Amino acid sequence: MSAMPVAFALRRCLVGLFALTLTACAATPAVPTPAISPTPTAPPMPALRADYVARGKKLYAQHCSSCHGANLQGQPNWKKPLADGKYPAPPHDDTGHTWHHPDSLLIDIILNGGNGTNGAIPSNMSSFKHVLNNDDAQAILEFIKSRWSAESRAYQWQRTSEVPTP
Repeated sequence: MSAMPVAFALRRCLVGLFALTLTACAATPAVPTPAISPTPTAPPMPALRADYVARGKKLYAQHCSSCHGANLQGQPNWKKPLADGKYPAPPHDDTGHTWHHPDSLLIDIILNGGNGTNGAIPSNMSSFKHVLNNDDAQAILEFIKSRWSAESRAYQWQRTSEVPTP
């Protein structure tokens, strides 16, 4: 058998496979897939506590908004390091990356500042453990979460539920 008939047969097979794939895709109704989808293994997401959100809003305004913005918008160019190699304050709304991290890390960062990431994310953020306790940090975090979309909250809850509890 010459190379020509084999190449022709292979080409016909590939064209047929491509046509079959297109037909299958066209027959399947388009179902929008959320950009972020928590796995069903996470426990149910807890509701935000209104008293914590209200307290967290006040604490955020007092301790966080001067750098992270009154509307959680962060500083300009927050993804680019400054001359000292440290990063500007990121946004805490859906445009940032706060919702990518579990509660334990976020509370650690609130209380320990830039040292809360063990140098993984170099920042100029101060430690607040001398003025805030763990419960205050949780209230600030609940306020921040109250400003996220349902999808961001669900993703963040999934991340939080994956962290082993001590």
